[in-house]
Amino acid sequence: MTLFDDIERTELRVKYDSESEFDYHNISARPGMVAYREIAERWFANYPDAHKRDLRARYRSPAQSDHFAAFFELYLHQLLLACGYEVEVHPTIPRSRNRPDFFVRNQNGTQCYIEAVLAHAPSKEAEANARRMAIVYDRLNQMHSPNFFVGVHITGAPRTPPPGKALRQELEAWLETLDPDEISSLQAEGRRNEVPRFAWNHEGWSLEFEPLPKSPPNRGKEGVRPLGARVPEARWMNTAAEIRNAVKSKSKKYGRLPEPLVICVNSLDWTHDFDILNALLGDEQTVVSFDGDKVVGQQDARARNGLFGQDGHPQTQRVSAVAVARSLVPFTMGHVGPELFHHPWPYRALPRDFWPMPQWIANHEERRLESVAGKPAWSILALPEPWPTSLD
Repeated sequence: MTLFDDIERTELRVKYDSESEFDYHNISARPGMVAYREIAERWFANYPDAHKRDLRARYRSPAQSDHFAAFFELYLHQLLLACGYEVEVHPTIPRSRNRPDFFVRNQNGTQCYIEAVLAHAPSKEAEANARRMAIVYDRLNQMHSPNFFVGVHITGAPRTPPPGKALRQELEAWLETLDPDEISSLQAEGRRNEVPRFAWNHEGWSLEFEPLPKSPPNRGKEGVRPLGARVPEARWMNTAAEIRNAVKSKSKKYGRLPEPLVICVNSLDWTHDFDILNALLGDEQTVVSFDGDKVVGQQDARARNGLFGQDGHPQTQRVSAVAVARSLVPFTMGHVGPELFHHPWPYRALPRDFWPMPQWIANHEERRLESVAGKPAWSILALPEPWPTSLD
């Protein structure tokens, strides 16, 4: 059994918007895709035969959340093997029908359970909306636009399948009425607000198109996708809450286990150190003191919504540590890897020497987490350098 199909591949194009991650990886003949498939197949060959069918089905799923969850499990399994650990997939546990992803034992006899989870994985509704939009983008990239690229500002999402063919025809007809040299002059003179726009709406989805003139030598060239910059609607980000919710969804699933539990989170949104620390220790805040209407003092503090809780008020103690990877996907794994954050007050502590990669350890005297260097995951996995290899 293999992850990918045994087929002849000749496709050197870029990915279509409406194409799933797996479908594109499966058919592409670009060198970077070839290199990734070879690595993924080696990792899959190391996965236990009894569990291959389930992992393969999820990996090949058109649903982005299922695909990336399966990729993350495959990645973690190989990473743990590369650390020299014994790894059991979906072990049974006392008094529960639930099974963690892995049971791990190192050379010193230290054992722990490891559970993988995604943070900020798209919902089924969001994925359905994205597929509807992607079909339209693919339609637009097929339109005849010899003189212009097209930028698009996006608001909302379609509740029903949009008429992509009709939009393409309307947009083509509109672009034909425009003079690329005239538009270029307006932009060069700083009069961009005078550049005409084309607005289009469908069932809660609003698009505003902006013509972007091609340089004279590039006008009329065939095979160039016209859809240029896409500016999505601004949204509030709360990566810390996404990480908290992901860990909470797993933290009570198994009760109090006989060995430490490590939850590994792949945060698919943009993630910074402060997002992770806010998730684990509580959101940063400023506490202001008043005497009547007068401010008499202020100090930095943390809210009591952190996964680990605070000194004297610990929380989520069934979780011994949380490992966080930031947007770990096949073509970022050459510079992205999981960092381990030890719970300061767990029921079962995980020994520091268990984890050879970067980790954060509680310094109880100074009441903070301290960063400890370690080997990068891509070095342990022996990924080719550079990674990703060329996609061309």
